Amino acid sequence: MKKNVGMMVIIAAVVMVVGIGEASIYFVNPYSYGSDFDIGISGAEYTLEASESIEYNVIAFDNHGVSPVTELIICLDDSNYYVSIEKELELRGFTDIIFADVAEVLGEMNGDATGRAILFPFGLFPEEIYDGDSTDPLFADWMDAGGSIYWFGCSEIPDDAYLLPFGLSTDSFNTSAGRETVGRSGDICDQLRLRTHNVYHGLRSDIGTPIAYTSESGYSSITAMKVSQGTMVYVGGDMDDDYSSDCAQIIASGITYATTVLGYREGVLNGSINGEIPYVASAEENVTVYVHMGGYYTVYGERFQSATV
Repeated sequence: MKKNVGMMVIIAAVVMVVGIGEASIYFVNPYSYGSDFDIGISGAEYTLEASESIEYNVIAFDNHGVSPVTELIICLDDSNYYVSIEKELELRGFTDIIFADVAEVLGEMNGDATGRAILFPFGLFPEEIYDGDSTDPLFADWMDAGGSIYWFGCSEIPDDAYLLPFGLSTDSFNTSAGRETVGRSGDICDQLRLRTHNVYHGLRSDIGTPIAYTSESGYSSITAMKVSQGTMVYVGGDMDDDYSSDCAQIIASGITYATTVLGYREGVLNGSINGEIPYVASAEENVTVYVHMGGYYTVYGERFQSATV
């Protein structure tokens, strides 16, 4: 009997060790990544590190006096879609996130809106926040004060009265669900390795700034635009993993309605490298630089701003 007990103890110990080993495969990333930047008015110097061979992209932006988002409020709904967005943001070094129900969002709107954004994962805005009038809290307490919003749009386009305060109408949206030929909208899409190419319910590409892909018929899958004194990033199409990844990439990199690209570098890294991006910026405090590694499936990201900010 004692021999059997001893054998069971040994077996249990082996199972536990094997279990820990298997868990480490899933929960411990064996690779490490790092970056450091020195940002100036005429260029940015950087050092990148990675313990594996991996694609990297470094992109410098001029935000022209508009504050990029440093804090995100996620308005909770009945879905769990926010979970994937949170995980994608954490990979990119963005962790200042508040999860809030409608009442809590309204409370957050009473604070300073500069550098802050609210993300609405699906459909129409909660009517307590916006019900079609520019005097509603979404405008009076937020957009008019320079706050930002990320809006994943609707399965059905709202009427003109609802859209008017945003400077939009039902004619602003693509209502054709047919497949279209699309192409990257520019350097932001290319360098951030954005994946969202579905332009269904997307905005016309002459509205705001197309961020991801544009179609041959002239619609954008993701658009950044000025609304009142703030930024709205509007996402068309149907929700899937590409959308949470792209949304996180746009938030983490600090895109605003005023953002323009100053320059970029890309390549494959294994070990440590130093580099420089020369540019001419409107002011040093307006420059942000974003680095990400992993290409279309980011495993590391970080945003940097000048020390003078």
